[in-house]
Amino acid sequence: RWSRQVKREGGGSGSAWNTVAFVPTMGSLHAGHLSLVAEAKKRATHVVVSIYVNPSQFAPHEDFSEYPRHFDSDLRKLAPYQVDAIFVPKNLYARRGEAPAAALAATGPREDGGGGCGEGEGGAMAAAARKDPLVSCSTGSHQTWVRCVDLERPLCGQSRPHFFKGVATVVTKLFHIVEPDVAVFGRKDFQQLRVIETMVAELDFSIDVVGVPIAREEDGLAMSSRNALLSPGDRARATCIHGALCDLRDQVLLKAKAAAAEVGEGERGALDAGEAKRVIAGKIAAGGGRVDYVSVIDPTDLSDIEGDLVAFRRRQCRGAEAAGLEIQGSGSGSGSRPGAVLVAVAAFFNSVRLIDNLLIEP
Repeated sequence: RWSRQVKREGGGSGSAWNTVAFVPTMGSLHAGHLSLVAEAKKRATHVVVSIYVNPSQFAPHEDFSEYPRHFDSDLRKLAPYQVDAIFVPKNLYARRGEAPAAALAATGPREDGGGGCGEGEGGAMAAAARKDPLVSCSTGSHQTWVRCVDLERPLCGQSRPHFFKGVATVVTKLFHIVEPDVAVFGRKDFQQLRVIETMVAELDFSIDVVGVPIAREEDGLAMSSRNALLSPGDRARATCIHGALCDLRDQVLLKAKAAAAEVGEGERGALDAGEAKRVIAGKIAAGGGRVDYVSVIDPTDLSDIEGDLVAFRRRQCRGAEAAGLEIQGSGSGSGSRPGAVLVAVAAFFNSVRLIDNLLIEP
């Protein structure tokens, strides 16, 4: 396998082993994806990017066929990063011998020690992938699935119960094929990141999972491949999601500061999680969105926070201090400071479903 080969080539007396960082994507790349690639290059000697629109995470009524696919554009965007391989599976659900599993588009280490995916590089495999890079396929008779039972239920799992079964299964397949040392994901899909972290820990993968902060447009909208499906009007209206999240963050921090200063009870007042959710939902609805969910949760286990958010933060911080835990900044995965609150949203603008979240830390 390619991954094993490049790792062996880095071995030897007195030399460091080569390592592989992996960035799985569904293509239609934007600056957020490219920030993952940039982080991957910091973490390993070689980088693999996959492009695969995974059918098992789409329900029959969802937008699998409409999901944006821009393979040539993706190659051009990746070219400056000189990744070592672009993995383009054809059908990850065909049994061995039934159909070609994949094409490896472009790259591989060059004789000069570099790698790249610029125009003209990659030879026949890149050309083949360009002709048919993403084949619409079903999961056929596939019977083996990976589940992360508790973490897949809340948030997106409420309206998309099929989703994380598909995500966990395809990521497991990709991990087995690519055999990375590091895997890089964005924190916009926070629940997905927690599912993958848990799966890696409980299935004993020797992989470091790295979470990268959300990349945003200048007006605050979280970058997403689905943004390209928004009409100009819906694109402008969708900024209300981030605005509502920021308003709550400002309220929480203001109340927490007042509580710490022990000012008058009127200024300190409780900030109820349920009321916060209703306010955010109202702002998104007023902005033209149709809310799927608004959740205020503990980022460690995705459980709902009830009651006063400021009191929750205070209890968590005191508990961490009593346990001798260091209260520090967010970790490289989904890790956060004790007392952090995650506000997560999914909303439709016409038929386009967008997700976003904001981590409010002490």
